[in-house]
Order: sequence, then C-alpha cells, then structure tokens
Amino acid sequence: MKCRLSGLAGFGMALLAACCGGMAMASRDPAPAEKAITSTQSGIRGLVIGIDKYPKVSNGDLDGAANDAWDLASALRQAGAKEVRLLMDRDATRQAVLEGWRELIKSGQPDDLLVFSFAGHGSQEPERVKGSEADGLDETLLLSGYSPTPPGNVERLIDDEIGELLQEAVKARRRVLFIADACHSGTMTRGFDTRVRPFKVRALPTQTIVDDHLPPPNPQAAILEPENLEGVTSFGAVQDNELAPESIINGQSRGALSWAMARALRGEADLNHDGQITDGELATFVREAVRTKMEGQQHPSVSKTRAIPLISSTLSSVSLADTWLHITTTALDLCKAHHWLDRCDDMSKNTPLAGTPAPPANPVAGGQPTKIGPVEGMTSPDSLALAILNTPQPEQALTRLKRAYLATKDQAVLTWDVERAEILSRLGEIVGYANEKAYGNPVSPTLSRALEGTRGFERSDAVKKPQVIVGSLDDTPQVQQVIDKWRLVERLKARAEAAPLVMSLAPDDKIHAAKSEVKLSIQGFRYPYFTLFNLGSDGTVNFLYPLHGEGVDDVPTVPLDRPYLLPLRVTSPFGADHFIALATPGPLTALHQLLAKLNGWAAADELLAGLSVPLEVKELQLGVQGVYTKP
Repeated sequence: MKCRLSGLAGFGMALLAACCGGMAMASRDPAPAEKAITSTQSGIRGLVIGIDKYPKVSNGDLDGAANDAWDLASALRQAGAKEVRLLMDRDATRQAVLEGWRELIKSGQPDDLLVFSFAGHGSQEPERVKGSEADGLDETLLLSGYSPTPPGNVERLIDDEIGELLQEAVKARRRVLFIADACHSGTMTRGFDTRVRPFKVRALPTQTIVDDHLPPPNPQAAILEPENLEGVTSFGAVQDNELAPESIINGQSRGALSWAMARALRGEADLNHDGQITDGELATFVREAVRTKMEGQQHPSVSKTRAIPLISSTLSSVSLADTWLHITTTALDLCKAHHWLDRCDDMSKNTPLAGTPAPPANPVAGGQPTKIGPVEGMTSPDSLALAILNTPQPEQALTRLKRAYLATKDQAVLTWDVERAEILSRLGEIVGYANEKAYGNPVSPTLSRALEGTRGFERSDAVKKPQVIVGSLDDTPQVQQVIDKWRLVERLKARAEAAPLVMSLAPDDKIHAAKSEVKLSIQGFRYPYFTLFNLGSDGTVNFLYPLHGEGVDDVPTVPLDRPYLLPLRVTSPFGADHFIALATPGPLTALHQLLAKLNGWAAADELLAGLSVPLEVKELQLGVQGVYTKP
C-alpha cells in the first residue's frame, strides 16, 4: 500500500496520508412460541430493572428506562430464559433487588447464565471506605424511592455492593452478564440542541447523603474489582468521561445500550453465524451498534472478554411474527398484574412492547442473503422523515423537496431550521448547512452545551443572543442534497449492524474545527478486499480506496491482522461527514467503477441505487463512522 498526500475539493475531511414496584414477578414457563431462540447451556435467568419514576428527586423522571426493561425482558424470554424477574419503577426497591438476585442464584444450576440489567439513574457520592476509590467517589445506581435523606437514602446500590452480588453468583459457579444502562459523571461528547427535542441523561449530580441508613460498608468489598471476576461480563452505557442520553429509537424513548443488547440477545450478535454468541461477539456487536446508532456520541464500556460462549443463537422454525405476538400477550399479563394502567392500553391492541423493534425481515439464518429490514425514520427507501422549523408554511417548503415527508421533531431523522439555514439530526447535532452564510451563525440559543463539569445544561447567556436569519426556502437544493445523503447513511447504518467493522476516531468523537487533524481507524477484518469512501455533509462522494492512476496504485486487499489508518485534516464543507468501509471476500469491481464515476459529486441518490446489490451480499462487513466538523 502506497502513502499519498492529497486534498479534495468539497471534501469535508481532507486526506493527509493513507498507509498500509413492591414485588418481583417471575415469568411463567415459556410457551412454545417464545422459544424462537434456544439455549444450549444449563439455563438463562434474568433480573431486569427499569426505573423512569423518581418521585423524590426534583426533575428526576426519565422516559425510556421502562421501555428498556420491557425489551430486555422479552429478549431474554426469546433467548430461552427459564426465569425472568422484572422490577419496574416503585417495585424496584432495594429489598426486591437483593432478594430477587439471590433467589435467581439459588434456583439455578452451575454454569447457568445470570443476567443483571439496570436502566435508570446513576450517580456518585463520597466514598464510604476511605482510600478505596482513586477519585474519592463511590458510584451508585439509584432506585425509584431514592432520596439523599432518610428513609429514602437506603434505596440505592453502591458499586462495592454490586461487586459483592456478582461475586456471590461466581462462587455458586454461575456465569454473569451485568448491564448498567446508566452513567455516573462526565459530559456529552458533542452536546445537543433542544430545537429537536428536550434531552435527558441518566445521571444525577454527585449526591451528599444525610444520615445514611445503609448498613455499614464491607471494607473487603471495597477492593473488589467486578470487571476482573472470572465468569463476569459487564457492560456500561458509556465511558467514565461521558454521559448517557436517552434517544428516540423506533419511535420510543430508549437507552442505546439496552436497545443494542436486546437485539444481541435475540441472535444478532452471532457475527460468525456459528450458532453461538461469545462474550467477544457480544462486545463487538454492542459497541459498534451503539456507536453507529448514536453517531459516536456514546461509547459503551466493556469488561475484558475471554471468548466465553454465552448464548446459542440457533433459530427454530417458529415464526418470529408469532413470537412477537406471544411476547405482547405476556407483557400485557405482567402489565395488568402490576397495575401499570398507562401502559396496558397500547399492549391490548396487539402492538409490540414499547421500544421493541419489529421482527427483522430476514434474521441471521445461515445461507441467505442479508436483506435490510425497515429503516427507522424511512417509510421506504425513497422517503425520509423531515421536520421543518421557523417558516410559517412547512407544507409549502416540503413541496420543493423530493424523497421526504413531514414529521414531528421527535420522530424526524432530520430537522431543517429554515431561518438559520441549518439541518440537525435526531440527536440534536448540526449535520449540514443550507448555505455558506450559515457557517457564521452564533451558537444556537437552544444549544445545550457540554460544559466541563456539568451535565450539558442550557447556557443562560446564550439565550440573550439575537436570532440570526440567514436562510430561506431558496435553500432547498442544498437541503435536498443533505436529505439524499442521510437516506443513504441510514440504510448503511442498518446494514452495518449485521456484520460490523470496528471503526474509531482519534483523538475523540468531539466536534473538530477547521484545520484540525484526526485519524480514522478501521479494524476487525474477516475479509481482505477493502473499499472505503466518504460522504460529505452535502452528500459529496469521495472515493478513497482502492485508487488507481496519477501515481497511486492501491492493492485491492488489506491485512486482516492490523488496522487500516487514515490521517485526515478538517476542511469545508462543515457538518457531518460519514466514512463508509466495506470488507468482502472478493473485489467489488462494479462498485469501484461507480465510485470513480461519482467521485467529487453530490450524488448520494445515485450511489444508493448502485449499492443495492452489494449490500445484500451475505459475506460483507460494513462500518459507518460519522465525523463532525465546524468552521
């Protein structure tokens, strides 16, 4: 592989060089239709906790933790779980959690897989055993009845206590999967703009506990490192310096970690299609699914993997549609039993669980082409959900656009702010500008800044800044280019979940200013033939690998055992670039010819048509990496 130095006009990232409630309810015995995925080990048992309601915490309620719990509980049942204990909101008391976990240990057998999942708020507090934490702070998971004063301050779980609970399972020769869809501290990677919708994060500020009613701490537990326990695989929603936002996924408020984990447990994490999901496959699938879905805003933390088989993903002949219907019935029974009346109405209409995706069009059955199922925010490959702001007649604006339909802000893939000539993603980030005048916009009055040491609160001084009008309906040609680009990106992201390449950006996924330098890394190759291209913020296609001519003659393959590294420098147009990497057993000659033809043109719509066949090839790895830039 040759090194080269080049700059590409209209290319957002210039190429520098490329060198080679009160009780826990245990679920019923699973009905036959629920065993769509079977387990070969002794058994799977789960304790699933989801807390939206924090009545003793001011503005503490969440929107998606209960949805996460429903989805994970149904995924475990579908994976053949023998027992699932579901604790929601007021039922998720400290006593119920401790008793539920220990009862799962007692009811199981050696080599059972025990799943402990929590979706809700995390926090920190001064360490209870002095000198046990490097930063002097214990991490906590907060239960529904929590308050910093008694008696509510017993309704929390300290990280040391969680370690003890996991160790109890390990001593009983159980394997453990621990999932914490919460966070404790940190900042948002890039911040989010509330023009799209209000955003919530799953963390409360550091707590000061008054007259602590928890039992005295165990000093031995304070030195325990759960991630180092043999037989424990643990997942956290984010890295220590990040916050975990709730996002709209499949029309429901969700935590991205729980969403990805539920898909993984349903069999999608069997990346090599051998019928087994190992801890390594689970880690790769979940990390890449979350990173891709959240555009690099969120990076799950994962304990060391040991190539341990966790779950069999062998599909039975049972119809997945029948399975979804039966899961809905089971959820309705649980709903009525716990008197969650606000959730029962929707379930009685035979709709899936809140936040549960529709059955995949073609699951991981071996030997079949990989079809892309329904793509979120798109009614068809030709129609993307768009919200339009700051114009008196959004319907009129829509008539000037193609391949888009009008949607509410919380359901839209893109939001066009006509006055400011900015296009935002569903995550509240500027992904494109409708004209070059918008590059000079001041920070949006509604942008929640990820300030150091805060949780990304809105700047009060920014609210005073005047609204700048630089855009109009005449910007529709540029907006159309961004729409077509995201129609392609959303389909590529959906396909990448089936067999991901591992992609990352150094030094980080923050917003990178003009002329700054970053490095793209691509690894995890199973196939040697490599294709790489970029889609600029305006849909400009840039073919990056393999290239031929003008002093460049790339070999078509890359080594499987080391990453491909691509140094880059930020140039205009600004917004969101997306690097697309493909790995295949053989060359994609026709695609390369198309990429060479489209190179340098805003031609995402034409490229989408040309990718339809390659994307259905079963032996394909794909990765998508968003890179966010500003002037």
